Amino acid sequence: MVNNPSNHSRKKQLGLEQRWQIIMKTEDLILEIQSLPVEERTRVADCILRSLNPTVSDVDRRWADLAAKRLKDIRTGAVKPVAGDDVFDEIWRRLN
Repeated sequence: MVNNPSNHSRKKQLGLEQRWQIIMKTEDLILEIQSLPVEERTRVADCILRSLNPTVSDVDRRWADLAAKRLKDIRTGAVKPVAGDDVFDEIWRRLN
C-alpha cells in the first residue's frame, strides 16, 4: 500500500474523533457524578483515588470502617458533632 497523504489524514482524523468522543464521555460522566448526593460523590472519589493509589494495608480498611461508624453515629444522633474552632479553642485553653 502506498503511503497516501489522504490515508494518513484520515487515520489522524479518526484519532481526533475518537479522542473527542472520549472527552465528551468523560465530560458527561463528570456532570453525572456532580449531580449525585455528596455521599455518593465521596464514594466515587474514594474509588477513583484507590484505583490511582491502591492500598495494601489493613490499616486503611480499619480507618475507613471507623470513618463510616463515626458518620453513622452523627447521622443517628448517637454523638453530637463539635465545630473545629471549638475543638481548637478547648485545646488552647487546656495548654495555657
